[in-house]
Amino acid sequence: MKGFQTIAFLVLSVLMLSSCGSISTGGEDEKEKKAFAEENGFYLVEAEAETAPVESPEDAADDIAIWYNTKNPEASTIIGTNKQQGLVVYNLDGKEMYNYQVGKINNVDIHTKFNFGGDSITIVGATNRTLNTINFWKVNTESGELEELPLSNAISPKTQDVYGFTFYRSITAPRPEFKNKFYAISIGTDGRMEQWELMDDGGKLKARYARIVKFDTQCEGLVADDETGNLFVGEEAVGIWKISALPAGGDKKELIADVAKLKIQPDIEGLTIYYGAGGKGYLLASSQGNNSYAVFTRDDKNKYLGSFMISSGGGIDGTSDTDGIDVLNLALGSDFPDGVFIAQDGSNYDGENLMNQNFKLVDWKEIAGQFKPWLLIDNSYMPQKVVQ
Repeated sequence: MKGFQTIAFLVLSVLMLSSCGSISTGGEDEKEKKAFAEENGFYLVEAEAETAPVESPEDAADDIAIWYNTKNPEASTIIGTNKQQGLVVYNLDGKEMYNYQVGKINNVDIHTKFNFGGDSITIVGATNRTLNTINFWKVNTESGELEELPLSNAISPKTQDVYGFTFYRSITAPRPEFKNKFYAISIGTDGRMEQWELMDDGGKLKARYARIVKFDTQCEGLVADDETGNLFVGEEAVGIWKISALPAGGDKKELIADVAKLKIQPDIEGLTIYYGAGGKGYLLASSQGNNSYAVFTRDDKNKYLGSFMISSGGGIDGTSDTDGIDVLNLALGSDFPDGVFIAQDGSNYDGENLMNQNFKLVDWKEIAGQFKPWLLIDNSYMPQKVVQ
């Protein structure tokens, strides 16, 4: 798990400092990272920006969700978790805008077009390990603030330690009675995945239990693809599973990424989807064990295309020990005209000073252009989970 890896990383950094005489920005030997990347055929990219550190020390920052402001893309926000304290909202420059101290929030997701109170709202959901519940907010689309939603019934997973989270809307369900249902999906450290159908109950959010799927060991990363109906689950020490996101689709599991066969190493942490037109795009995964990010095709084959690492450059340190990730294909103004990839950084440095953890932002074109052939850049396609 992460605590042990962080200690080991810091010890290694000290050893490298004493042997090499100096360390680069990021508190790590960039020569070592570059050598590792070259040896494994990984690509290296640099961050364009980073967020302010979270308030809590040690292992605190974890997951992120991007809110796309359709009226003013440059005013889009990053919703990050501080798993010691709550949620933090940043602008694209990384400046903190809002801070919600609501408990030990671990994973977060966002989705548009949830019918609530007579409106179509953008909903945010997150796992709260203080209360072992799932909490919900709506985005104030004028200010980017989060407004907590009232509940008809508390959504309390039966797992002892709620962990990962994602939304799913069944827009491609094979039968009319299953279409356009809205789901919240969580998973616990015991591998118990639980799914609820969400609905409006007279101005309150109501949840109806839909199914349970059990995995053998600890899981966290979850991401659902509205457009294909696939749900991807990261079993940390095993790999990435694919199952139907629709409960009626059954619980058959397919292991699409086996840590024993690919250049990914436990823990498998964050998962996210890069959407492109015509079903094109990618599934991305955080390979925490070797500080890299794996890219798979989004089609039914889910072919592994390669991995990249974020190195130091431009005064911003690289990433290591990453938990959550997110990606958005859409143009976000002059700084991110071709979309953005965001990763949590487990060891955030300012020069040689270790800071509280934060999140790093990478221009998607910087990533796409490293791969041979280039990865898709589709900054005009509007994913269904973003359409308002």
